[in-house]
Amino acid sequence: MTLAPGLPGAHADRARLNLILGRHAAALLDLDEVLRLDPTNGPAQLDRGNCLLQTGAVREALAALERGLALEPENAVGHLSRGAAYLDLGDFEAALLDLERAARLDPSLPNLRRSTGLVKRELGRLEEALTDFDASLRARPDDPIALDLRGRTLLALARYAAAAEDFARLARLAPQEPSARTNRGIALLHLGQTLAAIRDFDRALELNPQDPAAYANRGAARAALGQHEQALADYARALELAPNAPLTLVFRGRSLSALGRHAEALESFDQALRSGPDSALARLSRATTLRQLERLPEALADLDRALTLEPGDVEARSARASVLLQEGRFADALRDVDEALSSDGLSPAQAQTLRELRELASAGLGQ
Repeated sequence: MTLAPGLPGAHADRARLNLILGRHAAALLDLDEVLRLDPTNGPAQLDRGNCLLQTGAVREALAALERGLALEPENAVGHLSRGAAYLDLGDFEAALLDLERAARLDPSLPNLRRSTGLVKRELGRLEEALTDFDASLRARPDDPIALDLRGRTLLALARYAAAAEDFARLARLAPQEPSARTNRGIALLHLGQTLAAIRDFDRALELNPQDPAAYANRGAARAALGQHEQALADYARALELAPNAPLTLVFRGRSLSALGRHAEALESFDQALRSGPDSALARLSRATTLRQLERLPEALADLDRALTLEPGDVEARSARASVLLQEGRFADALRDVDEALSSDGLSPAQAQTLRELRELASAGLGQ
């Protein structure tokens, strides 16, 4: 198409057509011409920002969107796009402000609730994020991105049955997507369905043999079955693909400890803590091995730190109560046990262990 010079509207129309067709370079040429002829054209500035955002030039896109919104402050799509730019830059608070403004201007914008949920998830506001993903999926029930995000959020909230359902749906919608299998496997592993989890990890690795998460979690599943040597092989492969991954190092340490290779286990936990010093799980796992080696003061220090990081961790509180009992600190042990017993969602096994620890602490106090 050849355009006569001095027709900004025609250039704008062709730019939008090129945007629809994914011809970003051609669209930018037309938008630059529009803005040369009419520098105050707000929609063209916003279109230019959207185009740049699609090409990955996020900071340049943000500048164009700023100029466009200064001219068109009530443009809902502009606020949605600037929110997406802020999200790409990791400025989640600014992104949320724009997305909320877009929602006030036009709550029907496609993918608005999904984007808002993603930002809230990044901010740790998981329940609110879940509400947004639910709304997004009511509008588009087969949106694979929203399903994936909701499933990951449910995993983070330890709602494993619901997460498994979302990832099962995602696997049906996108059967060649390995992460759907990996994440469903993680959910099934937490639900105690270990063999089914291994099948999902196997399938994920058929689809993507370079997935470190699938290897690490298959190793955890094999460890749950007592197959620690096989688990170690999976952890080794996972660490080749993602060196120093803290969770994999913790898993490896636990299997090494189960095999009686305590020195290697401690080195693995130490390495995990060098990579992720705020890992409560690494502290708890190292404390368990230290306790087996009768290094109680060191174990207690790790458990104190784990509970500072995760005060509601029932396993860590139960472990600390056990160490305190061994040290003869019965009143302190009893306080830990009673706090753990007041937690919601205790499994029958956890409750039984805590009741037994309480009896021991009470008996110790009565001596």
